[in-house]
Amino acid sequence: MDLGYWGFSRWPFQRHQGQTGVDVGASYHEAQARLMFLIDDHRRCGLLTGEPGTGKSRLFRQIARYAQRQGNVCVQIDMTGITADELVWRIADQLLTDCNDQTNAPQSWSLVQRSLASLAITKRAIVVLLEHVDSGNKDCLVAIRRLMNLADSQRVQLTVLLTSRSTNSASEIWDEIDLQVELEAWTSVETSKFVEQSLIASGATTQIFTDEALATIYEVTQGIPGEVIRICDLVLLAAMGDNRQQIDCAMVTDAAIELVPSRPLEFQSVRR
Repeated sequence: MDLGYWGFSRWPFQRHQGQTGVDVGASYHEAQARLMFLIDDHRRCGLLTGEPGTGKSRLFRQIARYAQRQGNVCVQIDMTGITADELVWRIADQLLTDCNDQTNAPQSWSLVQRSLASLAITKRAIVVLLEHVDSGNKDCLVAIRRLMNLADSQRVQLTVLLTSRSTNSASEIWDEIDLQVELEAWTSVETSKFVEQSLIASGATTQIFTDEALATIYEVTQGIPGEVIRICDLVLLAAMGDNRQQIDCAMVTDAAIELVPSRPLEFQSVRR
């Protein structure tokens, strides 16, 4: 990859990177503040919802680092495809208990209970971050409720934070949720601002995307951050290959068609 072609010191668009000085949008900052409040106030449970690509995983990584800086014990688990037994085993494992590959579910629960009792003695709170609760088995929700009840019985402060595409997946524990936070897509202004700031932060000194191209990026992505990053990444590479110095709306549309070939007519309609 020739960073010098654009004058970059680093590549500006990568899905899991976070650049200092790049605005990630008002909805992201508001969601971050609300999740931090749940931790600081030792609330029981919070639910972060949003479409795929809106940045839930990135935000959870930041929240996990924040929780640790505040002195909390932090557990972070991706629930995609796991069962309740695996969930409790992973919690026990991250709590640094003596579980191993042969530890069964009852033993895992016993280890978690002992660990919670120790945290109560040392007066340390625990924050459990569970991603993609909608992709785990339904019995995981029962296990989450059991974990909350176990924390109550041990008198330890526990905050459980969940991510999901919608509120429906957490309906069985809805009565436990203190706050539901939705992570929304960017507006057209936020989309353009992100692209421009990402380029500047990477060393760009000229306008690479025309104003019309920026508007087209928003139209074809609807402001979904992950999709914005994907299309900007692809169109920059395509422009380099064609020896182009500036990106127009037609190049963005072509990139969108390449990313989602099943929707060519829809993307062609935004071509200027």
